[in-house]
Amino acid sequence: MTNERLNPWLHIWTRPRQVIRDILSGKDSRRNILILAGVSGILRALDQATTRSLGDHMGTATIILMSLIFGFIGGLISLYLISWIMSFTGKWIGGQASFHEVLTATAWSNVILIWVGVLWIPELLIFGHEMFTTVTPMMDANPNLKLLLIVFTSIEIILSFWAVVVYILTLSEVQKFSGWMAFLNVILALVIAFVVILVLTLVIGLMLSVFSFGFGG
Repeated sequence: MTNERLNPWLHIWTRPRQVIRDILSGKDSRRNILILAGVSGILRALDQATTRSLGDHMGTATIILMSLIFGFIGGLISLYLISWIMSFTGKWIGGQASFHEVLTATAWSNVILIWVGVLWIPELLIFGHEMFTTVTPMMDANPNLKLLLIVFTSIEIILSFWAVVVYILTLSEVQKFSGWMAFLNVILALVIAFVVILVLTLVIGLMLSVFSFGFGG
């Protein structure tokens, strides 16, 4: 055994269990949680802007500004909501973690995604506005740029997969059960989230139909 305290920003990649133990055993276990949530939310917002081709309707500066504001807020909301669902469903299968412990594990697993987000810097410098548009004439005219984008995307996919693995390991550590049980915890949380979203969608759709029928009548 060793008393060595690891650097969570670096060692979370390879020693996530010990890192999360060190963080929770310290006096400042709540430190950086909001920053981790906000930054990861901003990066997810940028990814969504790319997926939805928001550049077809707005400029790059506007997309970045909106991602900074709404992504940060969304990251905070997502962190607490996901952590609550994970904590709630984890207790069904014998999880022993408190809400704060699940919150900490969820927040720090985002470190991998934040490192992945560093790739946004060269991507924006190289591809510019075409990162957010459906039509990409500059990349279409240069096969090397397309190949480079594929390389970036491949790296992001691989590291995002590892981020999931890290989250399962940190979750299993705080919940005091195996990695497979942690994986089950994640699946149960996804099912609950899907059901809640489905019910809300149906309720909102029904309400809109009722209001439309009423005004139409």
